[in-house]
Amino acid sequence: MSACKHIAGSLMGFLQDNSVTAMTMQALEQFSLDVKQCEEFAESSPVPGIEEGILKLAFADLRQLLHLFLTKDWSSYLADFGNAQAKYVRVKPQVAASIMEKLSNSEKKKGKVFSSLSKNDRDKKKLQEDVLKKLRGLMNGQMATGMQS
Repeated sequence: MSACKHIAGSLMGFLQDNSVTAMTMQALEQFSLDVKQCEEFAESSPVPGIEEGILKLAFADLRQLLHLFLTKDWSSYLADFGNAQAKYVRVKPQVAASIMEKLSNSEKKKGKVFSSLSKNDRDKKKLQEDVLKKLRGLMNGQMATGMQS
């Protein structure tokens, strides 16, 4: 279990690493495939005596985060935030905001190369900015709530 937690923590740390300033959706898709390999290994019962499914739980935070970004299910995340039964209960707004900023930085770099953005690219950029603004709002609300406790 500690090995799976270590791997999951290292992978999550990579996504949040401040030295990584830009990230593409294609990179997240590939990253998701890598996490899937880890989950499949964890499901293969590599340790006798460990209850089935327990090792895979080490990757649950990553899976929820990646699923949120790959499906772009922001309406569910934002609507259900703070609900203990939320679909993305394990996704922290700070982590989501960090990744959204990296995706946005990647789009900015792409925009400099291809100076004329299509309507689809402009819509995607607007959505990213909107979600990032709302994530920052959640972070500020969470911090204010944490300070009152």
